[in-house]
Amino acid sequence: MRTKRSALGMGVGLLLVAGCASSPAVRYYTLAGRPPSPTAPAAQDVRRRVIGVGPVMLADYLNQPYVIARGGAHTLAISEFDRWGGSLRDAVTRAVVANLSALLDPAPVVVVPWADAPATDVRVQISVNRLERNGDNVILQGAWFVTVKGNRDDVASGALRISEPVNGGGIPATVAAMSRAIETASAAIAERLKQDLAPLPDPARDAPRPEPPD
Repeated sequence: MRTKRSALGMGVGLLLVAGCASSPAVRYYTLAGRPPSPTAPAAQDVRRRVIGVGPVMLADYLNQPYVIARGGAHTLAISEFDRWGGSLRDAVTRAVVANLSALLDPAPVVVVPWADAPATDVRVQISVNRLERNGDNVILQGAWFVTVKGNRDDVASGALRISEPVNGGGIPATVAAMSRAIETASAAIAERLKQDLAPLPDPARDAPRPEPPD
């Protein structure tokens, strides 16, 4: 009897091991930002300003480890084995920082994860209401806000309504389209920064010159 029980236990154990071995491997993803361009023209109108990005706020349904697609008008499709390699909020922040760094070179762009952080001249905050695949497109919706040090009011803001086609099927194509949508949003923010922000005074250039002696 003991031999039969031992054999049965070994059989169950082998089935469990086989089941685990056949489970799909978890795949991890992140968002890509725009690489720096060594030939990019200098953004003279934002030069010498330290630009902080953050905090980035996501809708509650996006605060989870899975890559999300829209399954219907009121449903979401989630793949258990396709996950973000960390926080999606951090991935969006890093992508925006990389994009703005490339677009506004040589202005330094840094991550500012908290709302009251000092040491930045310009603050870019982003609120994301939707970031998901819907059919053949990735949808990005939300808003962005720019504030300047010493000014509590927004000096610039805009809505995000971006639809980016997905080139192919599967999660990798979906994540690539999400990265492109965030790059499009970053480009819009960069253009407003160039238009609305005057350069900081340059002491070496703007200092009054001494009058020559008589």
